[in-house]
Amino acid sequence: MVLPRCREQLSGGGTNVTGVSDMTPVKAQIQFLMKVKPIKTLGHVYTSSEKNAQVLADLAKKACEELGIGFVSTTVTNSAEVKQATQLIAGKVDAIYVSTDNTVVSALSALVQVATDKGIPVMSADPSSAEKIGVLAAWGFDYYKVGLATGQMIADILNGKKPGEIPTTFMTEASDVDLLINLDVAKKLKLAFPEDVITTANKAVENGRLTTK
Repeated sequence: MVLPRCREQLSGGGTNVTGVSDMTPVKAQIQFLMKVKPIKTLGHVYTSSEKNAQVLADLAKKACEELGIGFVSTTVTNSAEVKQATQLIAGKVDAIYVSTDNTVVSALSALVQVATDKGIPVMSADPSSAEKIGVLAAWGFDYYKVGLATGQMIADILNGKKPGEIPTTFMTEASDVDLLINLDVAKKLKLAFPEDVITTANKAVENGRLTTK
């Protein structure tokens, strides 16, 4: 079996360090959401103590500035605060973006409940957690393929290549990601996915059932 060669690479891995990045394409995710619903202001809940979440929040804010839309964020310190935090911003936003924030994703159902009651769509960066939770859409990496890419690096090292000579790898091909759309949620919110989105999505929820292409 030949593992897939990875994608866009950055040079330099230090002396003994290399790896595969799953950096979320925040701006592209927000642009995707804007194709389904016109947005004047985007909401975002994130964990103040989680460095990854802080970085992604900064990227989301920057993306909104570049896209000419408002950005309203609020922070939490634990999953129990997610519902209240969502209630705090629900009346100020047209949609909510959820990053790969472990704390917020663990309370995704509470966030979605508040948003749905207010008629607000939710875009998530974690498709796996969204399969049974009513987000409008979820777009993120296929971690099985991330594992294959990492396996290729391990094979290279076992064959004599030094880790420091292997560039950091970013998963950037369309085939590296999962796109889940929830047609039931879209119908409830009186939204419609463009035909190209329906065609592109490799997972869909309709009539309460998940189908995978």
